[in-house]
Amino acid sequence: MSDRNPGFRRKKGLKFWGWVVVGLAIVLAVWSVGGNYVASRQAREIDRDLAEFARQFPNTEPNDSALKLAALVAKLGVGAGGTVFEFDRYMGSSADFSPSEVDRKEFGDIQEELTDYLNAQISKPDDTFDPPSEK
Repeated sequence: MSDRNPGFRRKKGLKFWGWVVVGLAIVLAVWSVGGNYVASRQAREIDRDLAEFARQFPNTEPNDSALKLAALVAKLGVGAGGTVFEFDRYMGSSADFSPSEVDRKEFGDIQEELTDYLNAQISKPDDTFDPPSEK
């Protein structure tokens, strides 16, 4: 007789879906808490590995070749990273990098054209490039 009673069936169905919702909420909570725990353990391992890797390669002062390269790049007006004061100090103390007024004027004459050329090459959608002008 209870099978024919629609109210009983509705209550039974609601009870079933109620347990499904509660079960899904529990699964999501366990997944969230467990996932955060696993992620934090992995992050600690990664941080430990990065610290160990960094200890293998201590910071060193740039050598003469690196300073010369950075000075040449800075002379062109292109940033090369690093700290600027080291290159400025090196450029001032080395006769190799004391630009003459003629050099400064020549670079000033082509700087705008060089910037336009570099911007045009960078904005190309493919990896081809146009040859620079002879100037």
